[in-house]
Amino acid sequence: AARRVKSPFRGALEPMSLVRVQLRQREGRELAAVASAALLESALDLHGRWPEAAVLMAVGETLERGLPEHSAEAEPYRLVGAVLAGMRAGAGPRSAWVYFMAWFLRLHGVPAAPEGRRLPDGAAAAIRTFYRHPLAHFAANALPPETLEPLKSVVYLALSAYLGRPLACEGALGEL
Repeated sequence: AARRVKSPFRGALEPMSLVRVQLRQREGRELAAVASAALLESALDLHGRWPEAAVLMAVGETLERGLPEHSAEAEPYRLVGAVLAGMRAGAGPRSAWVYFMAWFLRLHGVPAAPEGRRLPDGAAAAIRTFYRHPLAHFAANALPPETLEPLKSVVYLALSAYLGRPLACEGALGEL
């Protein structure tokens, strides 16, 4: 009901926005009602540009499929915050997507390369760089495309294997 057109909470409940929500749940009911929602930080500025919107769409799908229902894990929450801050600082969408995938897999104990695959030359060093620096660092220190593109492909294969199938928004990501 909070997402209905006439709901006073609708504007606060956009994907990837930081919101303080108060829920009201009745005993014996599975669903809770939104009692209040305050928008703390909107992501609409990033949704307005296609490459960034594609990354946010992929991040949302990955979280939806890769985290347990009602998950309260703090690390993925902080990772999304780092991705948003990095893109706002000027890190490219391709770097943001690879950064997110590498960290998401690491947080879940999954190697960045699928079993039986080797990381391309320079890719292992690039992943170590991702692990040592926030994404905002890559706004001024972008990885070269010849390193980033093969890394993106291998890490995406690992993510797809972890999730059990490729992302539904894979077509949008191909444009990065």
